Amino acid sequence: SKEETRTLLKAMGVASHRLAHLLKEATKPMVRWKVAGVVPLAGAVRILGRARDKMNSSINGIYTPLTDGSGTVQAYRRVHTSGKKRYLYFSSAKKRWTISNKLGAKGGFAYAAVADGGAACPADVVGGLAWNVVDGPDGVHSPDPDVR
Repeated sequence: SKEETRTLLKAMGVASHRLAHLLKEATKPMVRWKVAGVVPLAGAVRILGRARDKMNSSINGIYTPLTDGSGTVQAYRRVHTSGKKRYLYFSSAKKRWTISNKLGAKGGFAYAAVADGGAACPADVVGGLAWNVVDGPDGVHSPDPDVR
């Protein structure tokens, strides 16, 4: 939510004169953050739209990049707003972006297939991503058009 984002940015020491701009940017779907001086959010993406009353709403949030040392980003870690760890990473075997509680996990809470081999940041995929999210205890993924 906008208030959660405001609290997070204040806690990170973002100057109040920059908050309005950052909050406006934070409400854009899957925004790719390019905020000078806010190193933890540089290159971050935001997943939103999963209704709070639905299973796996914990996929919503801001994910900061993890690099492999060469500058290539194939994974992101969610900025903690709760005790639940969440990772967004590209699975080359399944050719999709996956959100899970562990990097490289076989399953996952949500996924979005891509044809570019994970070359583009999830925020930069033309036309956006079509997310499928686990809806029940059976572990079956169902499309959720609200997630972006």
